[in-house]
Amino acid sequence: MAPSFSKFLRHRVLPVTTLLGIGYASPKILFLLLLLGIATAVYVGRLLYRVYKNGTQWQNPENPEKENWEKCVLAKYFPTIKGRIGWTSLGDFPTKVIEGTITLETGETRKIQVKREDLNSEKYGGNKVRSLEYLLGSTQHMKGEELTVLGGTGSNQIVATAVHSGRTVRSVYMSEEAPDRDNALNILSVLSFPTTLTLPYAGMSHRFDFISKLKNSLNTNEPVFFPGGAQPVGVLGNASAALELADQIKCNSAKPITDIFLPWGSGCTSAGICLGIALSRFLNMGVWSDGNIPVIRPVFIHDKGAAVEKRAGIMSYFLKRLVRDATDILISLGCVDDSVKTDALEIASNIKATLYYGERYGNPKYGGHSAHSKNGKKIMETMVPEPSPPLWMCGCFTAKASAVMVDFLESNPSRDVLFWQTKSAVQPVRENGEGEGEWDRLERQHASIKNYVSENIKDKDEYKKVVSKL
Repeated sequence: MAPSFSKFLRHRVLPVTTLLGIGYASPKILFLLLLLGIATAVYVGRLLYRVYKNGTQWQNPENPEKENWEKCVLAKYFPTIKGRIGWTSLGDFPTKVIEGTITLETGETRKIQVKREDLNSEKYGGNKVRSLEYLLGSTQHMKGEELTVLGGTGSNQIVATAVHSGRTVRSVYMSEEAPDRDNALNILSVLSFPTTLTLPYAGMSHRFDFISKLKNSLNTNEPVFFPGGAQPVGVLGNASAALELADQIKCNSAKPITDIFLPWGSGCTSAGICLGIALSRFLNMGVWSDGNIPVIRPVFIHDKGAAVEKRAGIMSYFLKRLVRDATDILISLGCVDDSVKTDALEIASNIKATLYYGERYGNPKYGGHSAHSKNGKKIMETMVPEPSPPLWMCGCFTAKASAVMVDFLESNPSRDVLFWQTKSAVQPVRENGEGEGEWDRLERQHASIKNYVSENIKDKDEYKKVVSKL
């Protein structure tokens, strides 16, 4: 065995054997363990690919006649999709665009617009409602009462699914996150609904449990949602939002824009905006012709996502895959032609993303605030007229994007910026009457979950003031 490879095994794989309690192992055993790790990764990757591919196939609605298609934003522009694609009404659209002035640290002021996606549902709003209209609508016919959702600890996608699905949700928290009150609130929201928690990050037995349950769900035709709802049918919901924005600019209920800032978690919302802009051009709406297409400026909120993007461009590849597969659904329905795909992919290629986790932006951990995101939140709170209800600048998502937007505005005062408010304005908790509540269920969870909540929410009275009972 080559000395360099043997050194790699000892320095990279030997620590794993120590954690597993194996102790010293020869290079041959280390090599076998490495092969086992690779095989496991490939196997899980194939399972996740099956999850993603389901998102290209879930097109047939179970009872299309029972849906109020007049509320479907996409059907307004493409009426032929009615009854031919899975969709269910969850939100109230269009969401308004507001304008205000923020004050920078220098004392200078800048005007911004905000697309208030956070207000699209009184139960629980945000960008996830858009994608869930298609994800849930397309999976109504699938078997089982349980629905599996993948996400990070405190995922907004998991909360939205628990609130809107009406099913028991298997919440899979794929990774740990930095301390953050807003994510702890999301955990409690999920626990107030019928749910089971799976924590692949909590140890080897939990990883095998996750793999087993994921395989079983796929084999029994139970719905499984990708992190962030990043599946092609989910992209269609966010494309609707961009079409809606084009209409608002055309009708003067919003002003023309040059840049759009938003968080980049899974990439589903950014992919939808790319497709939506291309669809508006296909429909000749007269808003975004050549030369004045807004620059989409998503901000990475995950350190690992930023790392794989920086090293290999994997996240950009995945975003373009989402755009391509979502457009193919519309092509198969006879709504558009290949020119839309070409245009949408060109728009996606011109995205200007910020890899948030650099020297400039501090905190290298997924989930919580950094000093810079706290500053972005503080500056957004200077906005006048004051937004009502207030914009929720969470440490995991919106505050990070706002910090980058503020930096941009400091050096680009003439740009017409729009902020895509993705975090819900309300924090929902299900009313359980005299029955078991979220705090009771918390006591039965893994120690990592209990500790995360207790460390970030120390005052239950303050908690009660924040949440909204459903």
